[in-house]
Amino acid sequence: MNPRAVENYILKKYYEHLMSEDSLLKDIHTRKTLHGGGTRYARADKELIRPLKIMSATAEVRLEDVKNYRIEEFAVVINKIATEFIIEVHKMMFESVGKITEFTGNVVNAAGKPFSVDMFLDMMEKIEITFNDAGEAIMPSIVAGPELVEKIKKTKFSKEQRDRQKKIMEAKKKTFYAKKCYRRLSYLD
Repeated sequence: MNPRAVENYILKKYYEHLMSEDSLLKDIHTRKTLHGGGTRYARADKELIRPLKIMSATAEVRLEDVKNYRIEEFAVVINKIATEFIIEVHKMMFESVGKITEFTGNVVNAAGKPFSVDMFLDMMEKIEITFNDAGEAIMPSIVAGPELVEKIKKTKFSKEQRDRQKKIMEAKKKTFYAKKCYRRLSYLD
């Protein structure tokens, strides 16, 4: 391998390691795809085209550090680049999620009001919820800041709100099973 390829390989491995340790990105499954464009989201009456974003970085390593095998200096540079890439991935991900949820109409605008159970239930009505084979809901992840997470944990449901949540979940379950396009009349194990 030439020196440039070795540097790219080391940087790629370190970046992958940092991504796997990141609290937000470690649970997101990714795959590499070579293509020339962005992503197109279409509905019957409109479409959203998200162009492919390109990320790049420049690493500056002093010649004397390379000549004297100062690995620590090289590691600091690699760490800085990988950390900057992760920050950019976070920004791109949140921007994309915002644009896509706005496009699909899955936005609940608090209009400056504090978090409430009713607002949470309004959000539940808008999102798609799937169910496992046992009929249990597979709830999507909620990404929020630490303050909001604490508020959500401390929030109590009233009897009426619990009843509303139950009705929402029953409707989601009916919709989920109605979308399944098969019936299992019999099967062999």
